Amino acid sequence: MMRFELLGPVRAWCEDEEVALGTPQQRAVLALLLLHEGHLVETDTALDVLWGERAPRGGRGTVRTYVYRLRPLLGGAAAIESASNGYVLRLRDATLDVTGFLRLTEQGYEAGRHGDPGGAARSLRQALGAWRGQALAGIRGVFFESERDRLEELRLTALEELHAAELQLGERPGLTAELRAAVAAHPLRERLHEQLMLSLYRSGRRADALAVYREARRTLREELGVDPGAGLARLHTRILHTDPALDIPQLPSAAPPPAASTSSSPNSSAPRASTSPPPAPPSSAPWPVPSELPPDLRAFTGRAAEIAELTAALDDPSGTPVAGVTGLGGTGMTTLAVRVGHLVSDRFPDGRLHADLGADGAPADPVEVLGRFLRAVGVDRPAATLGGRAAQWRTAVAGRRLLVVLDNADSAEQVRPLLPASPGCAVLLTARRRIVDLPGVHWHRLGVLPPDDALELLATISGRRRVYAEREAAERLVAACSYHPLSVGVAAARLAARPSWTIDEILAQLEDDLRQPVVMHEDCAIVDRPFRDAQERMDTRQRAAFHLAAVPDCRRLTPEAAAALLDLPVDRAKALMEALVDLHVVETGPGGYRYLGLVKAYARRQAPAGPGRERALRRLLRHYLADGLVGGSADPADVRAVRDQVAALTQAAPAPVPERAARRRHTHRRGEPQEQTAGAPSPRPLSGPRPDKSSPSGI
Repeated sequence: MMRFELLGPVRAWCEDEEVALGTPQQRAVLALLLLHEGHLVETDTALDVLWGERAPRGGRGTVRTYVYRLRPLLGGAAAIESASNGYVLRLRDATLDVTGFLRLTEQGYEAGRHGDPGGAARSLRQALGAWRGQALAGIRGVFFESERDRLEELRLTALEELHAAELQLGERPGLTAELRAAVAAHPLRERLHEQLMLSLYRSGRRADALAVYREARRTLREELGVDPGAGLARLHTRILHTDPALDIPQLPSAAPPPAASTSSSPNSSAPRASTSPPPAPPSSAPWPVPSELPPDLRAFTGRAAEIAELTAALDDPSGTPVAGVTGLGGTGMTTLAVRVGHLVSDRFPDGRLHADLGADGAPADPVEVLGRFLRAVGVDRPAATLGGRAAQWRTAVAGRRLLVVLDNADSAEQVRPLLPASPGCAVLLTARRRIVDLPGVHWHRLGVLPPDDALELLATISGRRRVYAEREAAERLVAACSYHPLSVGVAAARLAARPSWTIDEILAQLEDDLRQPVVMHEDCAIVDRPFRDAQERMDTRQRAAFHLAAVPDCRRLTPEAAAALLDLPVDRAKALMEALVDLHVVETGPGGYRYLGLVKAYARRQAPAGPGRERALRRLLRHYLADGLVGGSADPADVRAVRDQVAALTQAAPAPVPERAARRRHTHRRGEPQEQTAGAPSPRPLSGPRPDKSSPSGI
């Protein structure tokens, strides 16, 4: 059985093993055929989709080559049949996530039409679970942008219908937080604002519901110059007048006896009224309700899928969920954790605690962190030892519903004593790398922003009107920043500080700064800091591999190519590259390993100059040429780029000096100019990576 995925990156799986689908263009051909599964795709259509008006002269042959390479990858699970003027893909023993999503959404809509909100909610939630990010991620072109928009509209409609069904069923834990995340990601969809207002109103938060309306009205006026529509305005009026029809109908069941209310276990399925007091703390005095989360960032942009995943991971009132975010520094792990903490705060009425476990670069002592936590929840005299404080902590939070946010976690030994054991509590932590010996953590690897979100971040910080007036230049700028949030923020700050400059002038300055052998500008030093921090956590072999693997001007390195470059056996080279993946300085995927442009530029500046570079490039070129002789899969553009690098180094090598000329130069009188060979070629610098139009380049 094979399964194909388009609701996220274009991927294929045979059982539980991912199938390498080749280059982005080849994956685009497969995506095009899958979107038209069972129907003819003409070759002219494929040419237009892949290249538009710039189709190469041999484009038809290239399409045939892509189809030829795809057929054996599909095995017997699917077949690409040739027609007189195109191709037809037919699924046999295979599934497509788009088809499953459409089938489940239709089931959900049908259940809703027949008055079954529970069935509608189940089908729609299952349908939305098929999404793994932006549809058709990594595939470019006007056609795919249109398909992406169409599929996203279908997803948002299903999401709105799911929320409508759940509101019809009554409040469930986490619904308000999910609606807040949806509104933040799609502030112009009025129905989401209506649903959030209704959820807040039914939770007894009338003032917050009215505040949502005011924010929606302000956003619509600023962005579109219009007032809220009739539905949103009507709901606002009904909330102002406390319309009883908005309330959830009460079930005709007797209230539980008081004794059951106070002694029910956290796993009890009996409903709890939203107005009931929280369980009593260990002492008879009321306990403090700490609220330690840092302020939410107003310029927060995107991350809707990540927010939805993390809020869902924390939604387990019968247990103590722990969710973790890991990634390269500067991708916004802390900002995301703080945003999620604020969004789910209504689930944790007994407090929200926060600790930076890596402040100033030194791991925080869990004894000190526990002492502060204990005092925050009302324990005046913490024990002297770590074990004593951990026991006090577990006792103090028993029966409470607390959220604990741990930023910059370093190790399991540091984190484990800080974890509450009481069901109803939750922990959200960030770490520079996954803490493998801390079991039970739902880890999420945070990458760079999608291009549109990076552009929106630039506009939010430096001014929307200015950015969208120079949109093409702004898109080049965020691409030069590798869509890395910290780097985009630095570029936006520089843009805001130079109101008379064009965006292209800012881009040229940034590129010039980072081409220098030593970065001197403070902005660029800030951009480099996460890469420098990651480098400091490497051992000697990892650091050498990090530097040398950045030297070739190729987009990706297979394990075999990395082995040739590093002059190591394949298994050892792969282990080193995987270690760099764990440190988030190298990314892995179909086709091998690749650097973000900014990371590659940094690593290349750190690589020592000398004959080692040339020898490594020659080994890689020999591997590519040998691979090509046996029908290998090396990208021809990568082979040409490395060949050009080697040729440039060869031309730059000094010619041998004849013995007589050497003696004459040695005895040349001081102060007289020496002759210089005319036309001697200057060496091609290796200080910056070759621009890569298929992936973000460094600045």
